Amino acid sequence: MIKQRIQKLRELMQKQKIDAYVIPSTDPHGSEYVPALWQRRAWISGFDGSAGDVIVTMEKAGLWTDSRYFLQAEQQLAGTGIDLF
Repeated sequence: MIKQRIQKLRELMQKQKIDAYVIPSTDPHGSEYVPALWQRRAWISGFDGSAGDVIVTMEKAGLWTDSRYFLQAEQQLAGTGIDLF
C-alpha cells in the first residue's frame, strides 16, 4: 500500500514537473500535535511517530526523524522502499 501511494505521488510530481516533495509531520499552522486530517506523513509512509519528515523524489524517498524514533521507524518503514535518515 505504501509503495503504491509513493508511486502515485511520483506520477503526479512528474506531471507537474516537481523534483522533490516534502511531507512534514506538522499541520499548516506548524502544530506539533496534529489531528488525523493532517497526518499526511503517517499516511504516505506508515511511520506514526510524532517527529519526522518525508521527502520524495523521482528516485528515492526518505524519512528524517530523531534518534528517539529510529527503532520504531525501522520497523514501520520495513518493506516500504523509504530510507531512514
